[in-house]
Amino acid sequence: MKKKKKTRILFLANIPKADKRSVGGATMLSKKILDFLQKKEDLDLTHYQFRKNWKPKFQIIDFFILIVKMPFIIRKYDVVSIHSTPDMNLTIGPILVTIAKIFNKKIVYHFFGGNFYEQYKSAPKFVRKMVNNTTFKANFVFFETKQLLNHFATHSSTNMIWLPNSRDKILDRIPKRSYNKKFVFISRVIKEKGIDLILETFEKLDSSYTVSIYGPIPPNSYRIQDLTKRNCFYKGILAEEEVIDVLLENDVLLLPTYFDGEGYPGIIIESLSVGMPVISSDWKAINEIISNGYNGLLCLPKNPDSLLKQILQLNKENYPRFSKNAWTSFEGFNAEKVFNKILVSYLS
Repeated sequence: MKKKKKTRILFLANIPKADKRSVGGATMLSKKILDFLQKKEDLDLTHYQFRKNWKPKFQIIDFFILIVKMPFIIRKYDVVSIHSTPDMNLTIGPILVTIAKIFNKKIVYHFFGGNFYEQYKSAPKFVRKMVNNTTFKANFVFFETKQLLNHFATHSSTNMIWLPNSRDKILDRIPKRSYNKKFVFISRVIKEKGIDLILETFEKLDSSYTVSIYGPIPPNSYRIQDLTKRNCFYKGILAEEEVIDVLLENDVLLLPTYFDGEGYPGIIIESLSVGMPVISSDWKAINEIISNGYNGLLCLPKNPDSLLKQILQLNKENYPRFSKNAWTSFEGFNAEKVFNKILVSYLS
């Protein structure tokens, strides 16, 4: 019997490297998608890293090199799969799509995050037209949020698809949880992720409430002593394999973010996967994954009083319901089901 020919995929994406600046939501998700696809026997997949150097502005050099090399690289592949970060959406992204079209390749284009609509609307008219005639003419376009999907639903691509941030299902059953007022923050320790709001809010709570803070601290921002006061404790940077254990040790995730590039924060998805309720801000598309009063609570962005009010709503009586609903709602973000959408786009 003749062996079935594999579909050859050029997977263009940044994944985490040794440089700590390469670690972020988009690169981590790219790595998870890549790991999933590399296990599929129908695919012959080659990964190409967009950025070789993570120093500021050096991506310009990397992008230029890729554009020059692309016509020579692309020839042997059936599908060009582009996983685009915000710095690429209005620059190298449309150029790569154009080159792929010249060589008559199937094109799959994946937007990370939730702020492309703002990028698009603020761009000059000729840039928007360029995106319409290149990126939105790809065979498949994936958006992380339903909000983005709705914004661009009238464009000419026939295959615009929701592809939420996702995580592997680690546990087969919901863990036993109780409410002990133990909160946790796991993200980059920057103002826009709500750190100042957390610090201010915990000044108003009694000593029975604690919050553990995990994540990288950018240079010239916070000192460790700034993050270790009034029941707040900075505990360093977690390795990827440590995150689930830390979530299981705590009761509630805090993420009062107002970060411009926010899509579906991966740490929220991971919290749902272990039945952990989330208190976050009603910001961008977060209300698509956290339903206020169901699997968590939403506070007003940049409002410490609103954050305090939502923290105080949780108690031992209502916590089990929030936890059960968090566990149930994770199924929509199960990586096995979500990433299969990409596989289908390659093989259809």
